[in-house]
Amino acid sequence: MLKTFKNISKRVLFSATLASASLLASSCQFINIIPGCSPYFYLQLSNQAITVNQWVPMTVNVNNPCNADLEYRFVAQRGAVVAQNPLLPQAEYTAPYSGGEDTITVSVYNRSTQSNLPQQSLRVLVVGDGLSYVEGPAPGTLLGDNDNGVIKVASIQGVGIGQVPRQVALGRQPVISPDGRYLAYTYYPGDGSSQIRIQDAVGNVQIMTGTGGSFNRDPAWAPIGSDQSYHLVFSSDRVDANGGERGADYNIWRVTVPGQNLQQLASTPGNDQEPTWSPDAQTIIYRSQFSQNQVQNFSNLWRLELSSGRLLQLTYESVPDKGAYEPEFSPDGGRVVYSRRYLSRQSQLLLNLQKIWVVDLRNIDIPSLLPFNPGTPGSGPVVSPTLPGGTSGRETNFGNIATQEFDETATELSPSFSVDGRFITFVRRQREEVRVLSIPSNVGNSGYIGTQPISVLPQGSDRAIEASWARQTRSYSR
Repeated sequence: MLKTFKNISKRVLFSATLASASLLASSCQFINIIPGCSPYFYLQLSNQAITVNQWVPMTVNVNNPCNADLEYRFVAQRGAVVAQNPLLPQAEYTAPYSGGEDTITVSVYNRSTQSNLPQQSLRVLVVGDGLSYVEGPAPGTLLGDNDNGVIKVASIQGVGIGQVPRQVALGRQPVISPDGRYLAYTYYPGDGSSQIRIQDAVGNVQIMTGTGGSFNRDPAWAPIGSDQSYHLVFSSDRVDANGGERGADYNIWRVTVPGQNLQQLASTPGNDQEPTWSPDAQTIIYRSQFSQNQVQNFSNLWRLELSSGRLLQLTYESVPDKGAYEPEFSPDGGRVVYSRRYLSRQSQLLLNLQKIWVVDLRNIDIPSLLPFNPGTPGSGPVVSPTLPGGTSGRETNFGNIATQEFDETATELSPSFSVDGRFITFVRRQREEVRVLSIPSNVGNSGYIGTQPISVLPQGSDRAIEASWARQTRSYSR
């Protein structure tokens, strides 16, 4: 009996030895079974000092003892990653259009065992505040209203300090999404129409407004809500959502990325253009030719309450060919900066000016809000006749001039608040000189008085004709 048991034990031990040898011989096919044969990896960037929209090579460092057949997949939360070959452990990361944190995730698929290795994530800090702008042509040449310019993005890390701006697209009116993932802009294809386009950090383009014959312009981003969806508001002369037929006037529309759910928001008579979305997503301010219950040849600012559709006229220009243009909210939503064309009497002279003005929505003479329906008697905004002290509300609703520059040859336009709201940045054209300048945003009743405006863009970037700060949650300037 004991002898039989020993013989059986020897046969079992011999069989186990053969099985082990067979397993070792085929261990590269079953690398998850043999200890020490499973690959592992980590992600490494070639540069740790990353700035807005910068390209950075990265490598997946892999310990692959059994030469398993591996496939690499990359994704970035805000920026973008391009891998030329999924079988190679190299890729290129492009930072988003605005500063702040980003997360790069790499997944490795083991094709030998048809299994996924645990994901690895790397958090990076993108330094700088994103500023998108349009570079004009060489001095002495002009860029027409319907011509594309060179769109660039600069990573501003202090006054006049930053990386060399990158060319990212051709078009006009560039605006960076609140999270820096996309850049929206107006593009003129040359067929008598224009499109609203968006593109990610590496230049993948999507058309938001179709390819019909309508004009679509003035894109502005909505704040990103809890559903993480992206919405744009813009102006268009389309007569319906298809966009193939043009109407007589521009109206305010909205669209959901990637080009769905086109909806008309405002349709007062005359042209409604240049909308800007409030940081709390409750209202839109835009300029309109409608005033005093009829279409005029001047423009004023209007406010649209999205939940109710109620409209309110904010400014009351009445001089032909004058008015308010290019409104932009402050980061806290309490103020609006805009470019105002107006006549001003200075030292017995009547000057024709275009300067930057600021309206404080917390102190403005706000009339009662009433639903406005064009053509309906009794509807529309009611204007308070006077303010305390007998000052006309219409005279004060323009706000305050931002600068004390009263030179007719200097035109100020394209205003926006800096990321932290401490500065107002604008483009000043004076004869052939074009500069992007900033002044402190705490303008008084008479405008900012003190040191001269400071240049914003790095040296050599001196032909910007439009400029707009990213709506980052905070500043990441050094």
